[in-house]
Amino acid sequence: MKPKRLPSIYDGVSEKQWQASVRDKAEKHRWVILNASWLSLHSPTGFPDLTLAKEQPDGSWRLLFVELKREKGSLTLRQEISLDILGRVPGVLVKVWRPSDTPEVERILAEGL
Repeated sequence: MKPKRLPSIYDGVSEKQWQASVRDKAEKHRWVILNASWLSLHSPTGFPDLTLAKEQPDGSWRLLFVELKREKGSLTLRQEISLDILGRVPGVLVKVWRPSDTPEVERILAEGL
């Protein structure tokens, strides 16, 4: 019998709240927000929620695609395909972030990786 999962402090965070939090962190660390899909009606099916860019010390740019999910949310097949394709582009970073990933979010956005 599988043990029952304990509630998490992140379970009540909506995707909208999570996106606002990540956007705030990105702006704080001087990332340029190239897009931010707030409803699937405004972007192609499967396209990531956030597209972020940050200039590097050498003048090049780092590109980051982020799919944001609620703590228990799962990717659709179209999202999996889109993220896989984008992740194969050299120099592009692709992430799926949930509220419990906050330490990683903070680290990546602060370091500009």
